[in-house]
Amino acid sequence: MRLDLKSLILKIHYVLLAQPVLGRAYGLILKCVHFFGEYFRYICHIILNRKPRLNAIVIDKFLDTKDSVSSPALTSQSTALFHLAFHYNPARLGYLQQVLRQLERLKFSYTEIVIDTNDARTQQFLKAKNLPGRTSLHKDLDHPFLLTWAHREGMRSRCTEFDFFIYLEDDIFIPQIALNRWFATKEALKREGFLPGFLRIEHDRNSQFVSSDFQHSVSDVDHLEIDGQYYCATPFPYQAFWIYDKETMAEFIASECYEHGFSEYRETDRFRENAAFGYGYHSPPPGYKSRMLLPLLSKATVHPGAFVFHLPSNYGRKIYQHPAGLGTVAIDKLFATNGGTGK
Repeated sequence: MRLDLKSLILKIHYVLLAQPVLGRAYGLILKCVHFFGEYFRYICHIILNRKPRLNAIVIDKFLDTKDSVSSPALTSQSTALFHLAFHYNPARLGYLQQVLRQLERLKFSYTEIVIDTNDARTQQFLKAKNLPGRTSLHKDLDHPFLLTWAHREGMRSRCTEFDFFIYLEDDIFIPQIALNRWFATKEALKREGFLPGFLRIEHDRNSQFVSSDFQHSVSDVDHLEIDGQYYCATPFPYQAFWIYDKETMAEFIASECYEHGFSEYRETDRFRENAAFGYGYHSPPPGYKSRMLLPLLSKATVHPGAFVFHLPSNYGRKIYQHPAGLGTVAIDKLFATNGGTGK
């Protein structure tokens, strides 16, 4: 019988992790390897200008291979305010550069980009690479993760100045097709109490695209048809960013969740996720977990206009599987069957 080297290595890996003492030492070694690997990538980025493995070129080629349904583009007269949270880490500057370059490509008549950061070196990096945006410095935070909430006051003070408002984490790549699909469907969904959702995807260790946030494939999802378009109420609606038009943003700011976030996470240490949930969990239609709906091409296929990209592929490229199964479900296997009856 032919030896499956990969399976053997994984088996040894999990056996080592299960050992009470040796497992802790082995885990520490893995963390050190990951740490130095991140800084090696930083050196390659700074000296050789090497792009992350998942980058704009890879994403554009992937989207070119997907069937798409035509949708009206964002009007060229629209203005947008972006806020990104970036806790300074040299190993992550390559991701930040890819994200900012993509925001520069998006078709708005005027775009303002603010990077909320804890370190003045972020501004130095922007200048050195001639990147768009300006920094807003936040040094005296009670907790480092509260940097993800630093955009709240800045956006509130400018809520009448822009057509669209976008908060995103520093490693989320938003393609133009995703904004087009959101723009094309937002009014129909808002009339039904929903908001257009997105699917965060990334590479696994075989460079296949997987969901960052599905914990497993699902066979029973709620399907809806709104204005001739299929949607599903995803059981895993986290997407690490949000986008709202001026009307929805005003509602969000007036709600208690703008200051405090999702009620189930207020007493936890999940500050970052709570900030990125935005308005999506506030007052969903009866029977639904959130207001976010994923657009579908069929009852088992997510529309490519829903894809946003998690550049580091933290979950899919883990040496050992995430305990919740994140980064393990291929995007064409999210739905085990065409189940789901809708509501």
